Amino acid sequence: MTELSVWDVLKSPVVTEKSVLLKEASSEDEAIGQILTFRVNRRAGKIQIRRAVEEIFGVKVAKVRTVQY
Repeated sequence: MTELSVWDVLKSPVVTEKSVLLKEASSEDEAIGQILTFRVNRRAGKIQIRRAVEEIFGVKVAKVRTVQY
């Protein structure tokens, strides 16, 4: 797998009705409110995505889920 810089991995956040509802649910269930959605480089693997989010945002990533479309 090609080494990408952390800034090349994350392209942009995805702001949809569903992602906003998940983020707003944090007041009721903290685990659900911590879900973030991003568009990422197609060449990035889950490990690279995890490292990029942890380095850029200074958080601990529990799980990375991906979908190709």
